[in-house]
Amino acid sequence: MTGNKVIIPLYHVDKEDNNRRFKNDENIPEATDLDWGGDGLYFWDNIENAKYWKKQKNIKGYECNIAHAQLEITDDLILDLTTPESAQRFEETLSKFVSRKLINEKEFHNHRGAAINAYYNLFVRTGRVPFLVVKIIGHYPNTKSSNLFRRDDDKPYASIENKTIYVVKDQRKLKDRSIEKGVR
Repeated sequence: MTGNKVIIPLYHVDKEDNNRRFKNDENIPEATDLDWGGDGLYFWDNIENAKYWKKQKNIKGYECNIAHAQLEITDDLILDLTTPESAQRFEETLSKFVSRKLINEKEFHNHRGAAINAYYNLFVRTGRVPFLVVKIIGHYPNTKSSNLFRRDDDKPYASIENKTIYVVKDQRKLKDRSIEKGVR
């Protein structure tokens, strides 16, 4: 089945040299991550979150800037782990693979990123690609809040503490690459 084509603007924070190479359509080093969304190139879905991340990286002594790109992909190639239902389905599939000894049980239980990597690599070894992008939500409880979003009850509410993150495994899906100018 072929999915619907989607185009998503994304922002990547990296060392200036890496982002210059990225802008010139070169592949750049990907993050190896065992706890978030697995291996790949990490992107924010808006410029303000990218600015925040750039500031955090610069505080740590990295000279970073922000690259922008359009993710052009079909939605069936996105592993969307942003809803309880999609996460549950993926977890059930992983459990089946663990019970068949296709995925290491330790990876499955200890590190979500390692489990995503193991699942991805299992399919790639058989010549099939299950997804090219992982979509997750990061919770940042130390985000500077706003009175507009404060709540003291247990009801659902809008929040600025949750951030959408895309982990791109195939950089060829990133088009119209550029460097954000004048971003502080």
